[in-house]
Amino acid sequence: MSVGGFEEYMYNQLPERQALVEQTVADLPEPEVNTQSQHDARRAICETCPSKTTFTGVDLCTACGCVIYFKTWVKSESCPESKW
Repeated sequence: MSVGGFEEYMYNQLPERQALVEQTVADLPEPEVNTQSQHDARRAICETCPSKTTFTGVDLCTACGCVIYFKTWVKSESCPESKW
């Protein structure tokens, strides 16, 4: 199969692959979300943590690599340093 043939083959696979990804995402359970006050409490803890860093305006945790804003909303998530 030539490179051009391979590219055409992959291009023709896109609709099927896209449908598979969309169905997989649709089947994922919706995570339970914290209340605003629970989120704020977690964020306040992260704000004072030495593992917090900011990269291009986004607060990140250097202990786990998460985006702090998103992780503090999800109930099932926990701090890798057991702070919340």
